[in-house]
Amino acid sequence: MDPPEWFGLGLAPPRIGIAFRGMDLVAAVARDAATGSPLAARARAQIETLRAHNGHTVQGVLFVESILARHGLERPPRPQTLEQFAHWAWTASKVAGVAVAPESPAAAALLLGSFSGDVMASLTLVLMMIRLLDASPAHPWLENQVAQLVGMATEATGRL
Repeated sequence: MDPPEWFGLGLAPPRIGIAFRGMDLVAAVARDAATGSPLAARARAQIETLRAHNGHTVQGVLFVESILARHGLERPPRPQTLEQFAHWAWTASKVAGVAVAPESPAAAALLLGSFSGDVMASLTLVLMMIRLLDASPAHPWLENQVAQLVGMATEATGRL
């Protein structure tokens, strides 16, 4: 496998994770928001946007599976929940990491894809939370989520 393919394999799990983590975060807001409030409406709209991209999430999982299968590597069970996704992403990344020679261009590409994906995913989730905050300024839970996600993005940027 050439370095661009390894980069794509590293990038895919964090990108796919946006859908799983985003749905988990936004659904938590939707459950707690007052019925009919601007926050509830914004959360419902965000959930619909995430659902509209389910096909992209499935394509991402199939992309990772196809690369792993093509190289005879273990394919973890397809995820349906955030917890299953976490296991799937961890297993796919571990399997891929073991398959590359240390300090090779493939290993560098895999790590670069993964770290870039972590930055992209964290910042995308930050934007989701900020959109929700626009509907409910000074919401402590949302502010906390933004702070945590910015910290994750900062950490991932440092790994780059």
